[in-house]
Amino acid sequence: AAAKQAQGVENWLDLGSGGGSPAIPMRIVLGDSHLTMVERRERKAAFLREVARTLGLASTTVRAEDAEDVLRQAKPGSVHLITARALRLSDELLKATARALSAEGRLVLFQTDGSRSQSAQLSIAGLSIVSETKLDTSRTPVICVLQRSTWNIDSG
Repeated sequence: AAAKQAQGVENWLDLGSGGGSPAIPMRIVLGDSHLTMVERRERKAAFLREVARTLGLASTTVRAEDAEDVLRQAKPGSVHLITARALRLSDELLKATARALSAEGRLVLFQTDGSRSQSAQLSIAGLSIVSETKLDTSRTPVICVLQRSTWNIDSG
């Protein structure tokens, strides 16, 4: 379900990459886009660099920075896909995400039912839910796909 969202994207950010899931498995399957994994903890970022090097994942970089900082530095509308798992979604992070996403870009969140985003928080950030897919596991993971709201696309 998540890999379908990443097909044909040019520029992809994975926020809070941690141990590399979902970014590394998706990168292995998809392989075409430029992936930037963002992990603020240097030790985990070093691990991700080593995994990318060992697996020969071309067009893959790792940034040991805060996700909000990386999003603020991104050119508005320049990112086609943003993925995140187990990341606290503050209003500021969501607003920065909406700003960085291209008009047809997607934010794919890997969450549990208990951590799903609130509609009001998404609306304030200029994002809307496109789809939610529940996976068949005991913790009830959900893949939530969002995009910039139509009213927000031209407002930059």
